[in-house]
Parts: sequence; C-alpha cells; structure tokens
Amino acid sequence: MTITITPLCQIPEIEIGADIATEILATGFELLPGDVVVVTHKIVSKAEGRVRQVLDEDGYRRLIEDEAAEI
Repeated sequence: MTITITPLCQIPEIEIGADIATEILATGFELLPGDVVVVTHKIVSKAEGRVRQVLDEDGYRRLIEDEAAEI
C-alpha cells in the first residue's frame, strides 16, 4: 500500500457559502476511486460563515469561553 499526500495549493481563499467540493474539483486535480480527500476545519468553518474577528486579548478570551460553553 502506498500513501501519497498532495497539497492543493490552487484553491482560492474560501468565502462564506463556498462549495468546498467544487473548489477542489476546479483545481483540475484528478481524483481516483479509493482516494481520500482531507480538508481542514478552518476552511469548513469559513465556508459555513463561522468566523469571528478578534481584536484584543479580552475578545480572544470571550471567544474561547463562548466556544467552550457550546461544547
């Protein structure tokens, strides 16, 4: 068995509402039967619009507390 990891550097910045599968296929990278595609949680969150801007340390702490409360 061979495992090959290939980064897809041609994917543009992900915007809210982006279809990640479409963005991956638009790179022209050929997917074969049995291939596994892994994406980061960051681009999924961006596509879902689950991003917030944090301007200072207090804002960062509040963000972490809010997220921890949801878990």
